[in-house]
Amino acid sequence: MNNKLFDYAIGLGQGGGRISSAFSKEFDIDAIYLNLSEVDRLKDFQNGDTLIIPAGGSGRDPEKGEQVVGENKNRILGFLDDKIRDSESILLSMGLSGGSGAGLLFTILTQLMEQGKRIFLIAALPLKNEALPAESNALVTLERIERYLDEITVLLVDNNLLVGTYGKDRNNYWGKANRGIATVMQDFVQLTDPMRNYAYGSLDFEELKRVLFSSGYIDFKVAVFDGIYSEAVEEAKFESLLCEMDVVTAQNCCFNVKVPSRYIHPEYREASDFVDEIAEKVKKMTHSSFILKGGCFDEEEPDVKVSLLLSGLSSSSAVSKTMVQTVRDIKKYEKKKVGSKKTDFSRFKRLTKTKLY
Repeated sequence: MNNKLFDYAIGLGQGGGRISSAFSKEFDIDAIYLNLSEVDRLKDFQNGDTLIIPAGGSGRDPEKGEQVVGENKNRILGFLDDKIRDSESILLSMGLSGGSGAGLLFTILTQLMEQGKRIFLIAALPLKNEALPAESNALVTLERIERYLDEITVLLVDNNLLVGTYGKDRNNYWGKANRGIATVMQDFVQLTDPMRNYAYGSLDFEELKRVLFSSGYIDFKVAVFDGIYSEAVEEAKFESLLCEMDVVTAQNCCFNVKVPSRYIHPEYREASDFVDEIAEKVKKMTHSSFILKGGCFDEEEPDVKVSLLLSGLSSSSAVSKTMVQTVRDIKKYEKKKVGSKKTDFSRFKRLTKTKLY
């Protein structure tokens, strides 16, 4: 049996390439990288795992990027097929701010879907200081991605949220942040490891894949407790790890309780009660009908940490603080054209009134 969440990682554009490289190392999977500019070649990828279309880049214009891809479609899809022909689960990653990732995405996405691949897409929102055209590129591309939400899983990553965690070392922010994204997901994979010392219970690998690949948006949240106290659960605030989203529409949930080793014997029963209380809180927070519970003892954790993986979120959940501010900014210049067409941001305008969780 293949006990890997992903069989292959595909990085589209420079931002996507960095993310796929981090996942390749963390999950020990093969990865390939595609771009439309020679200057964006990444040293993490060997020549045989890299396809650069020498178009001089896309000028941060997704339409131009898509045009270049159309002119080189056979070459791109041939390279792709040689690498992933026997793969079932594909991790796609891209940045939403530029033109190469968006230009490549929809041609490749269509091909993978026609081949029946199981697709997990990581799409990274731009930093605030990138401004135009990054912000408008992100919203235009995201609107198109949402047409596929019934068939693929999408993880939005808000770099403005991550920079608060990894931004002190600006020289190595991207490396740390991308490894952090991979580590968040690896925390749940660890619950399927038969060698772990479990505090509550392990997870079946196929159950975890059911949650992760249930289509729609997914979200990760975490809460930290100074002990195993049921009465503290009701007031617990789960903080977003990768993107601020409204989790009320989540259809599935998996949570991981990491318990310090000092709780191994005397408070095992309290740990079980604590986990059950967390499950009840998740039910109140979401529409989840499928909830997986797991937990392990961890000598390196000073406190009790509860991580949530929520999946099956609808498009109305895709409201990050960054996106809300972006839409407000766009209202000031919405008469401008993005590419050669005027863009309709009406859905995102409505979402500015949506209450964030």
